[in-house]
Amino acid sequence: MPESNFGMNSLLTMSRFLVTFAAATAWSLVLGVDSRADEAAAKPSPKQIDFFEKTIRPVLVEHCFKCHSADAKEVKGGLRLDSRDGLRRGGDSGPAVVPGEPGESLLVEALNFEDLKMPPTGKLPDEVVARFEAWVKQGAIDPRDAAAPGASLKKIDIAAAKRFWSFQPPKQHEPSDVVTKAWPKRKIDGFVLARLEQAGLTPSQPADRRAWIRRVTFDLIGLPPAPDEVEEYLKDESPNADERVVDRLLASPHYGERWARLWLDIARYAEDQAHIVGNDASLTYPNAYLCRWLFGRAATEAEISRGLTYVNQTDDRAARWPEYAHVLLASNEMLFID
Repeated sequence: MPESNFGMNSLLTMSRFLVTFAAATAWSLVLGVDSRADEAAAKPSPKQIDFFEKTIRPVLVEHCFKCHSADAKEVKGGLRLDSRDGLRRGGDSGPAVVPGEPGESLLVEALNFEDLKMPPTGKLPDEVVARFEAWVKQGAIDPRDAAAPGASLKKIDIAAAKRFWSFQPPKQHEPSDVVTKAWPKRKIDGFVLARLEQAGLTPSQPADRRAWIRRVTFDLIGLPPAPDEVEEYLKDESPNADERVVDRLLASPHYGERWARLWLDIARYAEDQAHIVGNDASLTYPNAYLCRWLFGRAATEAEISRGLTYVNQTDDRAARWPEYAHVLLASNEMLFID
């Protein structure tokens, strides 16, 4: 029995040795292949370099570098295409190129105008796209330096950003001394007059009543006053005549229409994506005018402010916005849910 156990143990020891040796040999072969592959990728052939320089790089320079290079005013989507490292690393959406896998490469997807569509000026010819697909399939050989000058992402100085003027709390300031001390009627007039006097100018004469109502009407509703509105104001000699005109204009639906335009700018209102629409009718919004009309119904600045707060909600009400929009359209009212 002891001799039998010794023989069995020897056999097991030899088996373990053979398995270990085979595994080590296999790994050395794999690593050797990888090493040779990396070496081949690091040293592209003259033919591969020629293909990139004559076929791929000119297209990137002409159609992509304006938005995706170190020279871009603003690098769009965090994507740099002016270096091999930037191309492989990609941007906010992930790697732009996966060597050997054109179907997984966002650059190829964008050139084919699938979910992504680039360049924004329109789809490139099919033969150009086919060359990019072939290039990626063959390993996306790129002889450029791994990192171009300035390839590092710009870091944000949080402390400096907090000092930006719009982030500073308001402070009370006293106007400078002025020569014409009788002219300012309100505190803000003192600031205006101080700047005028600094420039060697004098204030204009007060507007007459006819000019005043025309100016305030244009300012608040963007339209001229009706003749009867002018006459009514000129006949009103009460001390609060001006206030009544302003209250009437603030209650006008035209006031909401004028100032809702600014709200729509914030909401990025558009009836199509004109910068990329081309001949793709799916990028137009035929019912967008309903949204424009809806917010134009707001009669006060407070309603517009509430609307802005409502649409920017992050809870389930924001997801149900189309449902509320239909309710608003059906009721012909501006109704924002607090």
